[in-house]
Amino acid sequence: MKPDARLALTIAASFAALRCGPPTTPPPSDGGADSALSCAFELSAPASLAVGQGAPLRVGITGAQARTSVTVSSTPEGAWGAASAPFDAVIVRAPYGASGAVTVRVEATCDNGATAQRELSLQVRALQWRALPTWTGGDNGPLGREYGSMWIDPSEPDRMLVYGGFVYVPQQFTPSFDWWEYSLTAQAWTRLAPMQTPQGLPGGRIALAAEPGQALFFGGITAQQATPQGTYRVHFGRDNPRWEPIDVMNSRRSGDYQPGLVWDAPRRRFVSFCGVNAMQGNHCNVWLFDPTTQRWTASNDETSESVPEGRAGFAYVHDVSENRVVMFSGDMGGSM
Repeated sequence: MKPDARLALTIAASFAALRCGPPTTPPPSDGGADSALSCAFELSAPASLAVGQGAPLRVGITGAQARTSVTVSSTPEGAWGAASAPFDAVIVRAPYGASGAVTVRVEATCDNGATAQRELSLQVRALQWRALPTWTGGDNGPLGREYGSMWIDPSEPDRMLVYGGFVYVPQQFTPSFDWWEYSLTAQAWTRLAPMQTPQGLPGGRIALAAEPGQALFFGGITAQQATPQGTYRVHFGRDNPRWEPIDVMNSRRSGDYQPGLVWDAPRRRFVSFCGVNAMQGNHCNVWLFDPTTQRWTASNDETSESVPEGRAGFAYVHDVSENRVVMFSGDMGGSM
């Protein structure tokens, strides 16, 4: 294993509007008499302004004048936000490292060049670890496992789902095909009814789709160490949960074991990157999947000096506000 490296993969151009500076024309007061140069707006915040560090808070923005950008700052520093046209809302995230009272400033620039600012007062909680109840694997909860899929249902934020992976019974690298649901409020597991699923494919990745109750599953490995091209639409809602294989019409010949997979919402596409497969070994190619055409398209030239060394099993996080993926470490040695 080579020394850990922190690498950033830029999916597309970042949102320039989020970093716009002040207008070149000195802005008048938003409450001035000249309504043509007004940028007056109001914030519509949730009832509760008590949040944990880094927690997202959707804040509505209303005003007569069209807005061209929205920025967020705070005291203490560290809060940030994400907004896009028509700038009728901003997702504010509370600063890390701060606790107690935090003043958040939301500044808008309007299409007439004027600016205006409004403030929110948050109560920020420090992050804390809390142990959850233990369970007996296979009885009242899933067996311990590796390389499975786990995600939160956005429509029910207290509902977590777990699927597949390798379990350690009767031995390590035993593929599993089971589905489990965990209630973060009741702190209890429920085994879900079996569905017709692909051949286990531990090490595949799942990314939530734009449609509620849906996700894309890609990749994984078989018991025979094969990495077949497998792209599936997963319906995980409470009504009619199922796997739906997607015919990608040979637009991609191989799958990947432990790649990265994210949903690129501004461009309505899925992005997979890096991984290891039986054809190439370790690589850091980037592929784009269009859910409308149901086709994969290769995106980058792996010979470029800017491409990181091929790897699988890395940690990664999708930084939505900066429109990028940050990747850390991974297995860069050997092949299948």
